[in-house]
Amino acid sequence: MALVLLVVAVVLTGCDAFYDLTIENNRNQEVVVRVTGLGDFRMSPCSVQINSTVSSPLRGSIQVEAQDTVGNQIYKASIKPEKKSEGMLDVYVRIPPEGPGACPAPVRGTFMLIVKNYLRQDASVWLDNVELGSVQALSTQTFGPLPGTWETKKKIKFLDSEGKPLLWAIDVDYNLGQVPQFFAYITPQ
Repeated sequence: MALVLLVVAVVLTGCDAFYDLTIENNRNQEVVVRVTGLGDFRMSPCSVQINSTVSSPLRGSIQVEAQDTVGNQIYKASIKPEKKSEGMLDVYVRIPPEGPGACPAPVRGTFMLIVKNYLRQDASVWLDNVELGSVQALSTQTFGPLPGTWETKKKIKFLDSEGKPLLWAIDVDYNLGQVPQFFAYITPQ
Protein backbone atom coordinates (compact mmCIF):
# COMPACT_ATOMS: atom_id res chain seq x y z
CA MET A 1 0.00 0.00 0.00
CA ALA A 2 2.82 2.42 0.88
CA LEU A 3 4.37 1.74 -2.53
CA VAL A 4 1.06 2.56 -4.25
CA LEU A 5 0.84 5.85 -2.31
CA LEU A 6 4.42 6.71 -3.26
CA VAL A 7 3.69 6.06 -6.96
CA VAL A 8 0.55 8.22 -6.82
CA ALA A 9 2.53 10.98 -5.10
CA VAL A 10 5.23 10.82 -7.78
CA VAL A 11 2.63 11.15 -10.54
CA LEU A 12 0.96 14.10 -8.78
CA THR A 13 4.21 15.98 -8.16
CA GLY A 14 5.77 15.40 -11.58
CA CYS A 15 9.55 15.43 -11.30
CA ASP A 16 9.82 16.04 -7.56
CA ALA A 17 12.25 13.88 -5.64
CA PHE A 18 11.35 12.38 -2.27
CA TYR A 19 13.65 12.67 0.73
CA ASP A 20 14.00 11.17 4.17
CA LEU A 21 15.45 14.13 6.09
CA THR A 22 17.31 13.49 9.35
CA ILE A 23 18.52 16.45 11.44
CA GLU A 24 20.71 15.86 14.50
CA ASN A 25 21.27 18.96 16.65
CA ASN A 26 24.42 18.38 18.74
CA ARG A 27 24.32 21.85 20.30
CA ASN A 28 22.98 22.55 23.76
CA GLN A 29 20.76 25.32 22.36
CA GLU A 30 17.66 25.63 20.21
CA VAL A 31 18.42 26.17 16.52
CA VAL A 32 16.50 26.81 13.32
CA VAL A 33 17.72 24.70 10.41
CA ARG A 34 16.94 25.92 6.88
CA VAL A 35 17.20 23.21 4.27
CA THR A 36 16.89 24.72 0.79
CA GLY A 37 13.85 23.33 -0.97
CA LEU A 38 12.77 21.19 1.99
CA GLY A 39 11.82 23.77 4.62
CA ASP A 40 12.73 25.29 7.99
CA PHE A 41 12.95 23.09 11.07
CA ARG A 42 13.04 24.28 14.69
CA MET A 43 15.24 21.94 16.71
CA SER A 44 15.30 21.60 20.50
CA PRO A 45 18.72 21.43 22.17
CA CYS A 46 20.44 18.03 21.79
CA SER A 47 17.68 16.49 19.67
CA VAL A 48 16.94 14.49 16.53
CA GLN A 49 14.08 14.92 14.05
CA ILE A 50 13.38 12.65 11.14
CA ASN A 51 10.93 13.81 8.52
CA SER A 52 9.94 11.04 6.17
CA THR A 53 8.99 11.51 2.54
CA VAL A 54 9.50 15.24 2.10
CA SER A 55 9.13 16.17 -1.58
CA SER A 56 11.07 18.79 -3.51
CA PRO A 57 11.87 19.58 -7.14
CA LEU A 58 15.54 20.06 -6.18
CA ARG A 59 18.26 17.83 -7.57
CA GLY A 60 21.92 17.62 -6.59
CA SER A 61 23.46 19.10 -3.45
CA ILE A 62 21.23 20.72 -0.83
CA GLN A 63 22.20 23.89 1.00
CA VAL A 64 21.80 23.83 4.78
CA GLU A 65 22.11 26.70 7.24
CA ALA A 66 21.54 26.65 10.99
CA GLN A 67 20.98 29.74 13.13
CA ASP A 68 20.50 30.29 16.82
CA THR A 69 17.20 31.80 17.97
CA VAL A 70 18.46 35.38 17.55
CA GLY A 71 19.56 34.79 13.94
CA ASN A 72 23.33 34.19 14.28
CA GLN A 73 24.61 31.65 11.76
CA ILE A 74 26.22 28.67 13.53
CA TYR A 75 26.49 26.14 10.70
CA LYS A 76 26.47 26.11 6.91
CA ALA A 77 27.01 23.21 4.54
CA SER A 78 26.26 21.77 1.12
CA ILE A 79 25.02 18.20 1.52
CA LYS A 80 24.78 15.66 -1.26
CA PRO A 81 21.76 13.36 -0.74
CA GLU A 82 22.40 9.63 -0.80
CA LYS A 83 20.21 7.44 -2.97
CA LYS A 84 18.18 4.99 -0.86
CA SER A 85 15.95 3.49 -3.54
CA GLU A 86 14.34 4.51 -6.81
CA GLY A 87 12.88 7.99 -6.27
CA MET A 88 13.92 8.20 -2.58
CA LEU A 89 16.95 10.14 -1.31
CA ASP A 90 18.40 10.38 2.20
CA VAL A 91 19.60 13.72 3.59
CA TYR A 92 21.48 13.65 6.91
CA VAL A 93 22.23 16.99 8.60
CA ARG A 94 24.43 16.97 11.70
CA ILE A 95 24.79 20.29 13.51
CA PRO A 96 28.19 19.97 15.25
CA PRO A 97 28.57 20.61 19.00
CA GLU A 98 29.95 23.91 20.26
CA GLY A 99 32.45 21.98 22.40
CA PRO A 100 33.12 18.54 23.87
CA GLY A 101 30.35 17.10 26.02
CA ALA A 102 27.72 19.62 24.90
CA CYS A 103 25.14 16.84 24.41
CA PRO A 104 24.86 13.18 25.43
CA ALA A 105 25.95 10.60 22.88
CA PRO A 106 23.14 9.28 20.65
CA VAL A 107 21.69 5.89 21.57
CA ARG A 108 22.11 3.63 18.54
CA GLY A 109 20.84 0.17 17.65
CA THR A 110 17.54 0.25 19.57
CA PHE A 111 14.25 2.16 19.47
CA MET A 112 10.77 2.35 20.94
CA LEU A 113 7.75 2.13 18.65
CA ILE A 114 4.66 4.01 19.84
CA VAL A 115 1.63 3.20 17.68
CA LYS A 116 -1.60 5.24 17.65
CA ASN A 117 -4.45 3.41 15.92
CA TYR A 118 -7.06 5.84 14.56
CA LEU A 119 -9.14 3.01 13.07
CA ARG A 120 -12.27 1.41 14.49
CA GLN A 121 -10.61 -1.99 14.13
CA ASP A 122 -7.61 -3.69 15.72
CA ALA A 123 -4.30 -3.73 13.84
CA SER A 124 -1.42 -6.19 14.10
CA VAL A 125 2.12 -4.80 14.25
CA TRP A 126 4.94 -6.56 12.40
CA LEU A 127 8.70 -6.01 12.34
CA ASP A 128 10.80 -7.96 9.85
CA ASN A 129 8.04 -10.58 9.42
CA VAL A 130 7.70 -11.14 13.18
CA GLU A 131 4.40 -10.16 14.80
CA LEU A 132 5.05 -7.87 17.77
CA GLY A 133 1.42 -7.77 18.90
CA SER A 134 -1.68 -5.73 18.21
CA VAL A 135 -3.07 -2.28 18.82
CA GLN A 136 -6.73 -2.14 19.71
CA ALA A 137 -9.10 0.14 17.82
CA LEU A 138 -8.78 3.84 18.73
CA SER A 139 -5.93 3.23 21.16
CA THR A 140 -2.17 3.61 21.61
CA GLN A 141 0.34 0.83 22.29
CA THR A 142 4.10 0.96 22.92
CA PHE A 143 6.50 -1.75 21.67
CA GLY A 144 10.11 -2.07 22.68
CA PRO A 145 12.83 -1.46 23.13
CA LEU A 146 13.33 -3.08 19.72
CA PRO A 147 16.60 -3.72 17.88
CA GLY A 148 17.25 -1.46 14.92
CA THR A 149 17.73 2.06 13.63
CA TRP A 150 15.82 4.55 11.49
CA GLU A 151 16.38 2.24 8.51
CA THR A 152 14.32 -0.38 10.34
CA LYS A 153 11.15 1.59 9.53
CA LYS A 154 11.15 -0.06 6.12
CA LYS A 155 10.59 -3.40 7.88
CA ILE A 156 7.60 -2.22 9.96
CA LYS A 157 4.12 -3.02 8.72
CA PHE A 158 0.58 -2.91 10.04
CA LEU A 159 -2.13 -5.37 8.99
CA ASP A 160 -5.87 -5.60 9.52
CA SER A 161 -7.63 -8.77 10.75
CA GLU A 162 -7.67 -10.14 7.19
CA GLY A 163 -3.92 -9.62 6.74
CA LYS A 164 -4.27 -6.61 4.45
CA PRO A 165 -1.75 -3.76 4.80
CA LEU A 166 -2.96 -0.60 6.53
CA LEU A 167 -2.08 3.00 5.69
CA TRP A 168 0.33 4.56 8.18
CA ALA A 169 2.78 7.42 8.74
CA ILE A 170 5.71 7.83 11.10
CA ASP A 171 7.35 10.75 12.94
CA VAL A 172 10.57 10.75 14.89
CA ASP A 173 11.53 13.48 17.38
CA TYR A 174 13.63 12.63 20.44
CA ASN A 175 16.48 13.89 22.62
CA LEU A 176 20.05 12.67 22.27
CA GLY A 177 21.00 10.26 25.04
CA GLN A 178 17.49 8.76 25.08
CA VAL A 179 16.28 5.66 23.28
CA PRO A 180 14.85 6.90 19.95
CA GLN A 181 11.06 6.98 19.84
CA PHE A 182 9.26 6.35 16.56
CA PHE A 183 5.64 7.53 16.55
CA ALA A 184 3.53 5.59 14.04
CA TYR A 185 -0.02 6.57 13.14
CA ILE A 186 -2.43 4.10 11.53
CA THR A 187 -4.95 6.14 9.57
CA PRO A 188 -8.12 5.45 7.57
CA GLN A 189 -7.60 4.61 3.91
